[in-house]
Amino acid sequence: MTVIIVEQAQATQTAGTETKKSSGVEVELDLTHGLPIDVTPGTVELNGGDDLKATGRTTRGGSLHAQITTRVTEILPNGRLRLEGRQTIKVNGEKQEIVFTGVVRISDIDRNFTVYSTKVADAEITYIGAGSLAIKQSQGLLTRFFHWLF
Repeated sequence: MTVIIVEQAQATQTAGTETKKSSGVEVELDLTHGLPIDVTPGTVELNGGDDLKATGRTTRGGSLHAQITTRVTEILPNGRLRLEGRQTIKVNGEKQEIVFTGVVRISDIDRNFTVYSTKVADAEITYIGAGSLAIKQSQGLLTRFFHWLF
């Protein structure tokens, strides 16, 4: 059975925090009691506070369009079919692998024995790339160390 993978995902997460706090203490001192010298009474003020404002935003998106031939690995008691498939493509030392698993209703399979991935329940699609481009896109050893450290 051929699965036509047409998947798009978009996610945005926004967070914001704002806090503000202030406090103060006022103390009046009268040091004239019992002293042989003339001292003028005074006031001491202590003030403090903090202010925090932070915002953050993360946006992710992606799409995957492919076709993969799968095997029916199990016929479930309710008549649905469990599918599994793997496809590996190597071009110029780069390796891309697509792994697909899921469960499909027989009524969602068209007459050409194909089904869209959006009609597959419990679909799990893994797309992995390996090779010199994948290596160049990953962080270096020192960068990973400093990210771990801090």
